[in-house]
Amino acid sequence: MLSGFENRNVILSGDIHSFFKSSIHDAANNQGVETAPQTIDYVASVLAKFSRSERLYERTAEGVQSPVLACIYSKAVEAQSADERCAFMKRLGDVALFMSGMFADSFNRRLVDVDYCMSMGEGAYGWLSDWRGASVRDNRPVFAELAENFARIVDILNEISERSGAAGPSDVLKLYDRWLKTGSERVAKQLRALGVEVNGTTSNHWH
Repeated sequence: MLSGFENRNVILSGDIHSFFKSSIHDAANNQGVETAPQTIDYVASVLAKFSRSERLYERTAEGVQSPVLACIYSKAVEAQSADERCAFMKRLGDVALFMSGMFADSFNRRLVDVDYCMSMGEGAYGWLSDWRGASVRDNRPVFAELAENFARIVDILNEISERSGAAGPSDVLKLYDRWLKTGSERVAKQLRALGVEVNGTTSNHWH
């Protein structure tokens, strides 16, 4: 296990994905949880993906809204093709993982609780791990581990979100999203101080 994890203020990293990958790896070691490198990489990619708020929130007729897990599941059930169903189930698992891991406290203000969110995520990843389609072949072992150890992975994310004495990943997410939208050099300096290196422009940072 790693010592002094709670007091680490800077994680040296070249980009937002590496920042989260390092954070997840450290928290897993700190909790004595063995997690496959591919799973750590996948979870880090989920956090990095949702660092852009437009990839998390959904546009509706009423405006931009937080994703509703039941609606995502409904879209998966009603999907017209296997690939479309897989895409919705993957989004369901990813959103549930992100929300229950990084923003568990927010469920205190919602009609649904974190247990419901975790159950939805576990079920979605379980479905994906059983699906034999080519679209999930490479990630099937990752989905299987996420389904089997969903609560442990969430606990790892909870730790790195809640640890004291340092800016947690949720803070980095907010800063990074702001930098993507504004290109602010002031925000860029804040990110660099946290160990997340960003370049001077945002146009080519994501594809």
